[in-house]
Amino acid sequence: MKYTCIDSFSGAGGLALGFREVGFEIRLSFDNDPRCIETQKMNGKYLGHPAILASFEEMDNGRLL
Repeated sequence: MKYTCIDSFSGAGGLALGFREVGFEIRLSFDNDPRCIETQKMNGKYLGHPAILASFEEMDNGRLL
């Protein structure tokens, strides 16, 4: 069985990398710190999923899904 997840409040992406290494498919990462998102984008070849700059409030009303 393949598991999927969304990495909210993702920081630099370390947790997502760990989940990916054990077989999870990360659909999206988001954080409200532009430095964190920039770090994830620079390391995109390791992470392999979209990372967006957004706060929790912006992900409300169905946008997260």
